[in-house]
Amino acid sequence: MARKEKYGKSEVWIKHKRKTFSKEERLFIFERDNYTCQLCEKDLTELPTERILDHKIPLSQLGSNKLTNIWLLCSDCDKNKKSEVLPCAIEARLKELQNGNHNNCRIKRKN
Repeated sequence: MARKEKYGKSEVWIKHKRKTFSKEERLFIFERDNYTCQLCEKDLTELPTERILDHKIPLSQLGSNKLTNIWLLCSDCDKNKKSEVLPCAIEARLKELQNGNHNNCRIKRKN
């Protein structure tokens, strides 16, 4: 679903589309994050029902579905985080932009 927003003097359409991650992508994230909640450091190795893949920068705030923007959280941390953008996520995205990675620009101009 898209919504219209002001961007400078123009109106733009911003799309928010969730991605279904493949088994390989999910396994990659679990292993990369060592089966540990990235906020409270709870071990989720034996707790598969508590593993939540979450966007560091929410899609509603122009986050992307890239694996670098996805992290493993426990269900409690996911509930408490809501749609907040955490400082560590902002820092990581700024570093990507400084390195010239603008591939995830989600702002689409209306024709």
